[in-house]
Amino acid sequence: MTEESRPPSDALQDARLAEQRNRALLDAIPDNILRYARDGTYLDARPDAQTARLLTREEFIGRNVRDMLPDELARTVLACIERALESGTMQVLEYELPIDGVVHRREGRFVPIEGEVVAITRDFTEQRRTEAEQQRLAAEQAALRRVATLVASGAPPEQVFQLVTEEVCRLLEIREAVLQRFIDEETSTIVGRFGEHMIGGIEIGSSLPIEEGLTAWTVLRTGAPARVDHLEGFTGELAQRIRELGYHSTLGVPIVVAGSIWGIIGVALREGELVPPETEHRLQAFAELVGLAVASADARDELAASRQRIVEAGDAERRRIERNLHDGAQQRLVALSLALRVAQRISPQESHERLDEFAQELAQAITELRELAQGIHPAVLTEHGLGPALEVLSARAPLAVALDVFLHERLPEPVETATYYTVSEALANVVKHADADSVKVRVEYLDGRVEVEISDDGVGGADPERGSGLCGLRDRVEALAGELWIESSAGQGTLVRAELPVPLGSRAALWMDA
Repeated sequence: MTEESRPPSDALQDARLAEQRNRALLDAIPDNILRYARDGTYLDARPDAQTARLLTREEFIGRNVRDMLPDELARTVLACIERALESGTMQVLEYELPIDGVVHRREGRFVPIEGEVVAITRDFTEQRRTEAEQQRLAAEQAALRRVATLVASGAPPEQVFQLVTEEVCRLLEIREAVLQRFIDEETSTIVGRFGEHMIGGIEIGSSLPIEEGLTAWTVLRTGAPARVDHLEGFTGELAQRIRELGYHSTLGVPIVVAGSIWGIIGVALREGELVPPETEHRLQAFAELVGLAVASADARDELAASRQRIVEAGDAERRRIERNLHDGAQQRLVALSLALRVAQRISPQESHERLDEFAQELAQAITELRELAQGIHPAVLTEHGLGPALEVLSARAPLAVALDVFLHERLPEPVETATYYTVSEALANVVKHADADSVKVRVEYLDGRVEVEISDDGVGGADPERGSGLCGLRDRVEALAGELWIESSAGQGTLVRAELPVPLGSRAALWMDA
């Protein structure tokens, strides 16, 4: 029986079976499936869950893509349908479709079948968002690595400042960024910048006022990131200059060094430029690297200055010893040598009479040499330890000294020496400058460290930056990885406090009496 001779009922049955098979196939695929005629009319639809929230299958069938899609997208879909039918091959189309006010990224595969086109579309919005986020994170980590590598290399802070502003602009896809250092509560200085539009307006080395309400002002007072979304309404000179340069909003994050607000990384935005809410967090990572670079540079400078002071102090001490030897014991010994030569030419009776004088001169020279040696390193410290040495030191002081020493064992020699000279230098400063009546000295070993405190009832006002003695004291303490604090308010006396670590296993075996 030919196809033409089959009863109409059989042909209708076959058509229904084919329709059922097509429907079963459509229902088995979880994606959005659409059947198109050449002119773009929807012949059938199997909406996915997202599409079904907006349109049902029945609302698709019989309508045209021109009625359902934005004009430009409708033309693109019709062209894709035509290409699939003309070529007889599958066509792939990526497009954007607004749904509930959100732009979705979708992909459609258009397959020609017997004069029709079946399109299987899938939403890739979340996948594309994830891919974009991964790319953003990779770019951010790469930028941070470049800055961190420069910081670790010990590069000058100026190079770090410049690289940070460049990386920030590239990462956030903005045109301008600055790095400011706070001079005081009213003034800042530009130490880094990137952006062509700042020339003639805000340049490296420029001093800027910290105007109330602007980003830098808020960051300085709160220590937290700050935004100014609209510069209109600010009447200050800086705000006016920023507006004249074409900016409408600013954003900044603090740079912290040694616990204090050192400066700010700021970005300036023009009309149409936007940054997401998490930008402050992203900028903070760069700010931390800037703080590390500044702290490292300060530490290097302080180390160099400390070494210079140590060298100068050593030279001065050698000159002092040379002067004391020359003016004291050396002169006595030279005089004694000359006197002995003279004695060789006089009578035995006269020589015998002068021997007592020679003995007295020799004893005096020995005494001066001993005192000089004790000045270099007290013998009592070496022989008896820190406690007895501090007792001798306190007894020699020309004012009342209350001494409390809590040590149960000998400490390593470097720690004992540093502790002794910390007390010695502090007492000398009290005598010279404090106009005090009494001093309290406490030395105690606690939890692997020695704590030293020297407090007086004098006039206060000691400044460690102005006195070589206190600077030398800090150098001595920090050379042993210790810390030194000085509190000296005017009229309230001075407290010098030091902590020196005692490495495990390095304590002397000689125990002191408890």
